[in-house]
Parts: sequence; structure tokens; C-alpha cells
Amino acid sequence: MDDPLRRLLTRWELQPPRFDAYDFRRPQAEFLYRLIDAAVLVPSTPVGTWDCADCGSVCRLIYVDQPGGGQRTFAACPRCGPMEVRSENLRRYEIDTGNLLDAVFRSYRLSIERLDPVGLWRVGRGKIADRSREVYFVRSCERGAVSTVCDVLGSHGKCCVFAPTRASSRTLSQQLSCVVIGLEDVIDWQDHAFLLDDDAINGRFGSLETLPKPTKSKPKRSTRAAAIEALRQELNAHIVAAADHAFDTEARTGTPVLLPRPTQAELAARINVSAPTLSRCMEDRSAPELRILWDAADDVYEVMKWRKLAAKNRR
Repeated sequence: MDDPLRRLLTRWELQPPRFDAYDFRRPQAEFLYRLIDAAVLVPSTPVGTWDCADCGSVCRLIYVDQPGGGQRTFAACPRCGPMEVRSENLRRYEIDTGNLLDAVFRSYRLSIERLDPVGLWRVGRGKIADRSREVYFVRSCERGAVSTVCDVLGSHGKCCVFAPTRASSRTLSQQLSCVVIGLEDVIDWQDHAFLLDDDAINGRFGSLETLPKPTKSKPKRSTRAAAIEALRQELNAHIVAAADHAFDTEARTGTPVLLPRPTQAELAARINVSAPTLSRCMEDRSAPELRILWDAADDVYEVMKWRKLAAKNRR
């Protein structure tokens, strides 16, 4: 993912998610102008103060009407005196989240709706991992926002939640039982449009709903052994999918790309155990291969090397 797209996603998490004249002087300017044309960036309140270029003082702005119409703007520096500021340098643009979601998820069945003031949105439904799923978006991971998200989505274990960045998706994954994906890992900008990597998104679900749920209680050791075996199968399945993705991207672009490893919270949801149970499985001395698989899944060349063995171990 190129730098302008990364900058857009990280700026999306801020409040307000805004760009100013300085951003338009960077190499990303063409990208930002295209977003303005698409109504993804919309005019915001102009800059209210100006920093003096000579002494750094924060200056108030003075607007002077012209006899023939229009205005000129001056920054009133108490040390250096007044200096004229071009009107375009005062403009600011803000991300319209609804329009950006529409542009990003255009391949889904959209019903975009803001669910709370801090940044939880319903996107609609999409076919992900061979089933129709509810899709949500969380713009902010501030403390109050995360609490609201947990209250609303606590019972939506089979939905798909997106966040702008990998870091914010990891924060949410610790609180939710559903799969949370950072757009940073699955989005690209091609031919002046956003493009989602459906293979990478599907790979985050793996065999989420293929494992049977226990129907009766079992002795602890028996339950642990079953969880270890399910976790082993899950990690092997992910490595196979990750290797396929790596070989495919290497064939298309010349560089293998790693399919993001699921978090331990996501793995726990997939095999229907609690997070503490999964942690105990990972630390169980009778199953050292789990740690090996876990580490291998985070290295693109390791998953490519493990491909044949992992496929065999899934049988």
C-alpha cells in the first residue's frame, strides 16, 4: 500500500479527520484532489490562525474587503508585522466517512448508517468466506468508542468488522469475538479507485464455522486435548491459505505477500474456546508444535516452506 493511502487511513482515525494546505503540497496531492472530485474529501472550516514564517508566532487573521469585491487575508504578527496569506492556504478538507465507505465497499450490498457519534457504522452485507455477513466499520478506537462497539456488537459473533489500520484492528480484536480486519492490510488504490483484496479478507475467517460445537461437558484434559487438536488444524489451514496467497502474489507481482496471521482472540472464536483456554493450549508442553506453527504463520517465507507439510497435516 502506498504512502498516500496509508496517510488517508491513519488520518481517518483522528477527530476531526482533516487535511490542510500543507498536505496538498506533498507528493500525495494528486491522490487528494481525486478524493475531492469523488466527494470523499469535503470542505471544512478554514484555518483560524496562521504561524509566522519568520518568528513562529501564532497570528490572528484579519480579513480586508476590497473595493472591487472579494477579500484579502493578513496574518497579524505582533513581532514581524502583517503578512498576506493566500486564501487557498487557509482551506481545509474533511473525510466524509459515509462517502468513503461507499467508495471502499462498493462491491458489497450497502446500507450505510452511522450508529453512534464516536465512529461505529453499519456498512451493509457482503459475501465473505462463502456466506453473507453483516459488515461494520469502526473509525475510532478511543476508550468510549470501544466500549460502545462492544455493547452493540457483543452478540454479532459472525459479522465482519473493519477498522482503518492494523493497530486499531488489533485493539478491537482483544475486545470482540468477531473477526476484525484493518483496511490497511486489505486495500489498494488502482486505476483511481479503491480495491479490496477479497482473498485476504476470506482468509481471515478460514474455517470459522466448520468445527462442531461441543454438546456436553468433558473432563478438563480431554477438553484441552480436543482444543489443541482443533487449534493445530486451524493453524495448518491458515498456513495453507497464507502460502497459496504468497505464491499467487509472487507470481503476479514478483513479491510474495503475507496473509495476516489471525490474532489469538480470533483463533479462540474459531475453535469455540475462551481466550484463556487458547492461551493454555499454546503453552501446553505436550503440544510444542503449536508455538512453531504460530511463529511460522507470521513469516511469509516460512509459510511458503511449510505449505506441503501443513496441507498433509490437515488430512
